[in-house]
Amino acid sequence: MPVLFRGCTLHSANLDRKADPEFIPPSLWNHVQIITFLEPFWRTDMENYIDERRRRTLSMWPESLKLAERWRTEKITAVRPVGEFLKTALQSMPRLHTIRLRLTNATDISKSTMRGCTRGVSMYVLSAMLSAPQLRHLDVWGYLSHPYDEPLPAHILSPPSIPLESLVYDVGHNDASPQVTGLELSVVSLLLERASATLRILELPSQSTPLHRMHLWTWPMLTKLSLNGERPLYEDSPPLVVALGQMPRLRELSLRFAEPFTANMSPPPIWPSWLKGSYAWPDLERVFLTHPHPDDEFYAHLPPGLQSLSLRCWPRHYKFDPDMGYFTPQSCANWVSSVSWSSEMLYMLRRIDAPRLTTLDVEYLVDAHDELLLRHIPSSYPHLQVLRIHRYRQRNGSPIYTIADCLRGLTDLRLLMIYLDFDYLPLRDEGYIHDRRAYYLDLSDDPWVDKEYLRYIERLFEALAQEATTLAVALPATLEHICFLIPLREERIQWYPFRIVREEADGGQETEGRFHVQRWEQRYPYDQSLYGFE
Repeated sequence: MPVLFRGCTLHSANLDRKADPEFIPPSLWNHVQIITFLEPFWRTDMENYIDERRRRTLSMWPESLKLAERWRTEKITAVRPVGEFLKTALQSMPRLHTIRLRLTNATDISKSTMRGCTRGVSMYVLSAMLSAPQLRHLDVWGYLSHPYDEPLPAHILSPPSIPLESLVYDVGHNDASPQVTGLELSVVSLLLERASATLRILELPSQSTPLHRMHLWTWPMLTKLSLNGERPLYEDSPPLVVALGQMPRLRELSLRFAEPFTANMSPPPIWPSWLKGSYAWPDLERVFLTHPHPDDEFYAHLPPGLQSLSLRCWPRHYKFDPDMGYFTPQSCANWVSSVSWSSEMLYMLRRIDAPRLTTLDVEYLVDAHDELLLRHIPSSYPHLQVLRIHRYRQRNGSPIYTIADCLRGLTDLRLLMIYLDFDYLPLRDEGYIHDRRAYYLDLSDDPWVDKEYLRYIERLFEALAQEATTLAVALPATLEHICFLIPLREERIQWYPFRIVREEADGGQETEGRFHVQRWEQRYPYDQSLYGFE
């Protein structure tokens, strides 16, 4: 029994539906450790909500408007008993430590989602979940609130402290800024204020994050901070380093910000040069920063024990459409590109003293300092095992053999992922390689496949194999894979890998200097996380 029922999954709509709500039987409460709520809640409190358009229509019939408002009040009142029941039930589960909400988002926030349910979580239900003193982990996928939710009642989230250790909140947006309500920002702000003392892991969508208030709270236990989405714009907000300074035990920092088109300014530094202060993160091991500012003092204060560093764009600069002037992925988010030059990237890396670095990801435009930058990487970070470079040429960049010679000093390198902006690569909107079957399968006998298309594929991979051979000759024998990026707008997996196959002598010993490159036809030959969307 304890093992069988330690994890329970419920359909959210069954909890707050209008009739016969369902929940875990009381006989199992002593065994439950993890509860997962699937799909949206029914949100009976949101039935007959009155948006501005409907209010204007009903204003012509005062009696109808009065009746609609009374129904709305009755629906809100009906949710309170559900919240009270859930509060009692959760507090009666002594082993409960994790609640997961797997909600479903709606494209239009004013409309309902599947099964007639509405997005968001009733504040009474959320308050009941957070009232369980034994709860340590809250994982939410989907919006917490609806734009027509009532203002946050004073007694909601009543515990003065919420002993959460991890809060993971994801609204599921990769290419568009989320549509965040004022109520949602208030809820997240109140939640962070009461849980900051115990949180160890915090992952939030950026626009639901009260960055302008996070410096007011202390974060003595926080080891991981991850913010994703469009950079929020707050007036009179202090520099981000003031909030980071309250997180002395930070081990992993990820600021995955896209730059809004309306900002009309360059991305601000985390630690501006005019700010004097003493901030340190001695345990910091992983740093992921987008659109880095060259004059940011933050780089000079990174600890020598840093192991992974990413200074890049998000979305990647190659997804930027210069004719349109903004990013145009499927969701058409109004974001701008702010990519660094080689000279700026070199200036930033020269300020980072991290001799133990094993993973480096940089993205930049080529200028006169390109070769100096490439030679600086092995001299300053000789123990790199994974190197990912997105390098964009203006006109003529360093030839491939020069790049290989610059990186020769990386004696521990195992994986090289590189975008060199080759002249012979296809345009982003062309259909070449759009069908990955030509890469994984032999379609030479298929009458429906364009033969010119197949010949182009073969010529492309022959050229990439030659480039991989040039790199493999110069780089050390530890190298296992070389991956080239072929950027196409619609492709999800855009890295095309080659494996370095070392030849062996008769005795089974590896023959020094003898190898050949082989197109690797597994979809994830090295690490799935490295080959995803970018």
